[in-house]
Amino acid sequence: MLTTAQSAIGQTGVEWPVAEGGNGHWYATTDAPTGDAAMALASAAGGHLATISSASENAHVKSLFLATGKQWAWLGLRQKPGQKSPSAGWYWTTGEPPSYLNWSDHNGAFPSGAPDDSPCALPPWGIENDQANQGVMQFDGRWDDLETGMPTCGSPAWNNTAVIEWDADCNADGIVDYGQIVRGDLTDINANGIPDCCDEGIPCGANLLTNGSFENGPAQVCGWICVGVGATDIPGWSVTLHSVDRQRTAPPDCMPEGWLASDGEYSIDLNGCSVGGRIDQAISTVVGRRYAIVLQLTVNAGWSRGDLRVHAGAQAFDFSVLRTKAPIQPWTRKVAEFVATSATTTIGLESLNREYPAQWAGPVIDDVRVVELPQAACPGDVTGDRRVDGVDLAAVLGAWGTNGTGQFDTDIDNDGTVNGVDLATILGAWGACP
Repeated sequence: MLTTAQSAIGQTGVEWPVAEGGNGHWYATTDAPTGDAAMALASAAGGHLATISSASENAHVKSLFLATGKQWAWLGLRQKPGQKSPSAGWYWTTGEPPSYLNWSDHNGAFPSGAPDDSPCALPPWGIENDQANQGVMQFDGRWDDLETGMPTCGSPAWNNTAVIEWDADCNADGIVDYGQIVRGDLTDINANGIPDCCDEGIPCGANLLTNGSFENGPAQVCGWICVGVGATDIPGWSVTLHSVDRQRTAPPDCMPEGWLASDGEYSIDLNGCSVGGRIDQAISTVVGRRYAIVLQLTVNAGWSRGDLRVHAGAQAFDFSVLRTKAPIQPWTRKVAEFVATSATTTIGLESLNREYPAQWAGPVIDDVRVVELPQAACPGDVTGDRRVDGVDLAAVLGAWGTNGTGQFDTDIDNDGTVNGVDLATILGAWGACP
């Protein structure tokens, strides 16, 4: 698993935890001579330059900046070009309104609450407020304005840093995506700071399967080993029909067998040493909840077509993939959604290539995941247990007349007060969530 921070800016960001008074966002610093360079680095890392909305966040960013020993820290605060007033036209690059500002008064030389519009106002650099200006933090935590395209007023001797912030939540699970990438909960193979699942438009979430990329198991030389019923060469999985091949393709040491693993070095050819086989793995599920089986599928280049059946308990989904003219066969993403009908669901992956000559080649799989899908909205379920009952009622009554902030968000209609409308929602939705 690659982390964007390590690839794009040479280090991993750090979280500002909510438990410590933070916002749950992640931050990192990286060298950037100009504001334009800082913007580009932040974008390549999947984040944005820091947008500061409070004194506490300013103090947090200041601590990161001072640790670098640099002259200035570029922020995500910019001014529209051509502004004649130093304080006009400022905006955060994320679109947030600049509700908190911390301009320096330069020891009383300039009015507090406005940028000073200097020292770049002298030749040969031109008039600063006719340029594209950007906010920077100085060593005392206060802000100044500098031109975006120059290394602090054209002085290359002044070293600058960029403060990058990550706060995106593309899968809407309430957790910053970058943190899930760093922790390994979500993959970011192309190292762009965006989880692969969001890049590809497929469900995100923790993989409920063990060894879904088939990397765990005995080390093997290039090529394939035949794994039959009862063998333990694919940890987490059981071969329940005929046999399959665990294939190792790891360039430059291993020549491809018509395909390369989509994730890591190993994949599974479901047509092993006989007719098409099947592998199974049982996972814990919750009755009534929705899940998605997501996998990469290609075909053994020795045959024209691979036919795969995906089992989720008693439910089955069929997929096919055709051989292309390319020497290395491409992978395609397949998704099957199911609703759990028991506390344990067996996931089965089966080749339907059984008859001669198709029996010797068929579907190849890799990067198999099962993730729980977001549940349907359930107004009134303030505790999040997918039921509206006395516990939710007690939470609303206990927060009556307040703004609903506490262990649970009890202001269901978000009007600023816990009142009769919220109580009516509880009573009207009583029972199990749909």
